[in-house]
Amino acid sequence: SGGTALYLGTDPITTALGVGNIALYAGAYTALKPRSEWNTWVGAVVGGIPPIMGYCAATNGAGIFDLEAAVVGSTLFLWQFPHFFALSWMHRIDYARGGFQMVATNDTPDGCATADLITKYTYYLSAMPFLTTLSGITSSMFAVEGIFLNGYAIYVARNFDKERSNGNARKVFLTSLWYLPVWMILFLLHSNKWKEGVEDNDGKDEDLIDILKGKAEELRKIGRDKCIHEIFVFGTDQDGHLNPSLEGSDQSAEKSRCPIPDVLLGTKSKQIDSDIDTKSK
Repeated sequence: SGGTALYLGTDPITTALGVGNIALYAGAYTALKPRSEWNTWVGAVVGGIPPIMGYCAATNGAGIFDLEAAVVGSTLFLWQFPHFFALSWMHRIDYARGGFQMVATNDTPDGCATADLITKYTYYLSAMPFLTTLSGITSSMFAVEGIFLNGYAIYVARNFDKERSNGNARKVFLTSLWYLPVWMILFLLHSNKWKEGVEDNDGKDEDLIDILKGKAEELRKIGRDKCIHEIFVFGTDQDGHLNPSLEGSDQSAEKSRCPIPDVLLGTKSKQIDSDIDTKSK
């Protein structure tokens, strides 16, 4: 019934991904659970496919090879390891009683393998905002905000590495529950593709995506109003918003770009080097 619903409501590529994922879950993943701890990696593939399905459905199957689809799928794949390894460590006795082959059940009593994997995959996950920024998928502010988001995730992961208690594992697990929706919201908020067409939209014939894009632009505007650099350059009106007479003008276009992301990502120094090379010629 699920495959039929996908076929009737989406496109052939999304349908194929959905049916294939059901087969992967019911077949390889389920069969491996009592046989090999590699079932966790297979399960992570199963968990990484649904966001790709959603992206394909939104693009009518045309976006299967888009970088955005790869990013959301990879993020879900990586996220599942800190999430599940922490959960399985807390319930390792129950998994062992059930005969499931998990990293936690096969680990040494001090949990070296579990802690090592949680820490490694948390670091891998923290690289995603930088990769999306460097590839042009998101604005540089996603990388900046990702420093704080992933900084806390790394903090709780390293705490578990230092003391492999159920309490610290629970903190890793609970962090993973709010981490993912926050990551997704920030990703959409700073997505360059989601900015397309916002300025030209006159409010007529809006669908749900247009409405969400408009809301995201409103949030970006609030963020710009709170940016210390832009407030210093433009000043604010009586309502606390950036001065509309200066904001976005050609005269101050260069100043209007907040330098903080450029400094953190090193793009500002590259631009300076490029300007020096141009002048020398």
